[in-house]
Amino acid sequence: MIVRDPPPPIFEPSESRYGGLIDPPRPWPLATHPVWDLPIEDAVLVTCFFNPSGYSRPVHNLGAFLDWCLGERWPVCAAELTFHSQMPILPHSHDRVSRFRLGEDGIMFQKEALLSAAVASLPERVRKVILVDCDVVPASGRQYAEAVQKLDEVAMVQPFSEAIWTQPNGAAWARKRSTAWAVTTPDPQPEALRPEAFHPGFAVALRREFFEVVGPLYGCPITGSGDVALWQAALVPLAAPGLDGRPIYTVPAPRVWRDKVAAWV
Repeated sequence: MIVRDPPPPIFEPSESRYGGLIDPPRPWPLATHPVWDLPIEDAVLVTCFFNPSGYSRPVHNLGAFLDWCLGERWPVCAAELTFHSQMPILPHSHDRVSRFRLGEDGIMFQKEALLSAAVASLPERVRKVILVDCDVVPASGRQYAEAVQKLDEVAMVQPFSEAIWTQPNGAAWARKRSTAWAVTTPDPQPEALRPEAFHPGFAVALRREFFEVVGPLYGCPITGSGDVALWQAALVPLAAPGLDGRPIYTVPAPRVWRDKVAAWV
């Protein structure tokens, strides 16, 4: 299980200067958060942060995510994208943060491209990565460790079976089973690769060699769904056939890229 938009895990709420929203006080500025100093071994969490509208909730969620990573002793590497004159909030001149800026003439960006850039900056000794959104935390501290261990046997792992969306007070308001659950459950799930039915995103564990053999994550769906493209490419045999017998993809991606992913998996 994984929880999106996690509630404040430690701190009492306090009044926020952002439109009366309730946010917990931060124990550390995010740029000097102790999580950036955790030692790196062969596995890390890789995330990206962008907040074009300057809302307070994404910053709060990022703080809760970093707090969780520190508590579980998970090192983090990140890519941060700022917009126009925005000030960055992650560390300056830090080898674990890749920084990008969208200028005044820019109108679009792509999340998977940010994640690929963050992976490219990792030390060579890192051979396993968990790509994770910075507003989710696992329900159990063991989930990511078990996913990394499982990478000794398989090429990619979705480290949860159910996602829970929460309100700011922590109350659950939506749930969805994961794509990995749908393709591994004993009961056939014909809609397994449909993102409307099962969730393909939030977190995925990969061997580093994915980026060495296949290349970057598919970086063209600028409106999202890069995670859908990844899972549909990895699970080609499960894709519903069209009239010509070939799989139907809800997110188009170059056949060369899909074939590389399918062969690697």
